[in-house]
Amino acid sequence: MNSVGEKASNFLASFAEALRASKRDPLAVADVEEFLALLDEVDKFDLAPWPVRGGESLPVCINLGDAIKSANLQPSWKMAETLDALCEHLIWIQSENYVRSPPSANFLTNYGYAVVAGPPEVAPALLCNNRLAAGLVLFCPQTCYPPHRHPATELYYVVSGHAEWWRGDGPWEAKMPGTLIYHDSGIPHGIRTAAEPLIAAYLWKGDLRTDAYFIE
Repeated sequence: MNSVGEKASNFLASFAEALRASKRDPLAVADVEEFLALLDEVDKFDLAPWPVRGGESLPVCINLGDAIKSANLQPSWKMAETLDALCEHLIWIQSENYVRSPPSANFLTNYGYAVVAGPPEVAPALLCNNRLAAGLVLFCPQTCYPPHRHPATELYYVVSGHAEWWRGDGPWEAKMPGTLIYHDSGIPHGIRTAAEPLIAAYLWKGDLRTDAYFIE
């Protein structure tokens, strides 16, 4: 692999290491093991079949450098370290569903995501895999990511930022860096950031081709 592939593989390896070290939601134990089995095959992932166009960004990316630095003393420091090495190659994009119908006037200014691995026909990933999608989502401070859902099973790992997370019929709960957050297929969920930007690494399995959509 070239340096981009090595950096992407290092990031995914640090994600697997973080999963193994983190406290797991009892509902998520079986899915976490499946995610780990998929991540352990990272050396079999193919490089993207196109030249990597590193550095493409969105307005929200103004927060990226400071957010990575703020994770230095957090349990997520190793993830932040591998992200720092990779971020110059990331291609930041937005969901087509959200672009067509943003939930608020400033939402698209305050949000973006980048794909590290996934099906190459779905989004510009650095590594190609048809069974696993992995990447990062970034939010500005004081941003609401309203309730939404998707058929893919999802696992988040908070890299940087303290925010409130909501799932199903539960309450909004504050989550700190180093926390795992689990969303089963189809379950509604949302995020509210406060004074800090939020970086969360995500994994998807199952239906990787159906995008998320807001709940009316």
